[in-house]
Amino acid sequence: IVFYCNTASRRGARMFESAKTLLEQAGVVLQEAQAFDQAFPMQKAIEQAVAQKRHTVILGGGDGTLGTAVDLIAGSETALAVMPLGTGNQFAREIGIGHDIRAAVTAISEGGIAKMDLGRANGNGFLTVATLGLSTHIARNMVGKKQVGQLAYLPGLVRGFLASKPFEVEIVTDHVTVKKRAIQIVVCNGRTHAGPFWASPDATATDGMLDTYAVADMNPVQLAKAASLALVGKHVDLPDVSAVKAAKLTIRTDPQMPLTVDGEEIWHDEMVFTLESGGILVHVPPHYRCPDDRWLVAPRALQNP
Repeated sequence: IVFYCNTASRRGARMFESAKTLLEQAGVVLQEAQAFDQAFPMQKAIEQAVAQKRHTVILGGGDGTLGTAVDLIAGSETALAVMPLGTGNQFAREIGIGHDIRAAVTAISEGGIAKMDLGRANGNGFLTVATLGLSTHIARNMVGKKQVGQLAYLPGLVRGFLASKPFEVEIVTDHVTVKKRAIQIVVCNGRTHAGPFWASPDATATDGMLDTYAVADMNPVQLAKAASLALVGKHVDLPDVSAVKAAKLTIRTDPQMPLTVDGEEIWHDEMVFTLESGGILVHVPPHYRCPDDRWLVAPRALQNP
């Protein structure tokens, strides 16, 4: 097991030594523990660990840190473990760890290893979500995220809403085509995105489906209503929200829009999304629930009921 930490993440520099100590106290034997302040050397270390067939790579950082590593780990015998040291820590939330490094340590020392789905946007892997529209403007307008953490989201939300403009979108699956004027598109691999918001009432990261929805151009009051319903997945019932489930879909926009994948912006003329069922091995906490056939190693509680 190796532990690599991105010290450029919000809590990376401050919490690296504490996380390392907690892992060792829990009996996790680390063959290597190293902190990086640049992405490329960290990626090379991850690549080497996978080539050496290390059992587990523990990554300390946020969703951006994880996003730079998924293509290196996916499809290998090496499992990913998350040490949530970023701001949003959305994937850590998805698997039930949240911001708690002690919960992360418990997942590694006492939890299981699940075969989780991996989304791909034009071939690029992502763990949780890809979005177009409003959320991209929000991310662009967040100032001081590393310094103030989640307090940066509210002013970013206001500035992002003022900067965003509606666009034409076409979403094509094998079974349905959606065309509409939208302000936001979400393609989610898992239950939640942007913190507490549900992708759909029954979405999971082990169901073999991408949950996609398009939000029509709305005024602030309507958008606030849709957001409140998204806390329980009921936004998909609104007439101004078009939702589809598919393992493969294509999205086209007019004008061309940037795609934000796990917090990082990229550009494509046409966006093809696919899902690799069970495409990446992930350490999850003891209470994580998934289908029996998705366990590579079940938690101790399931092994000894």
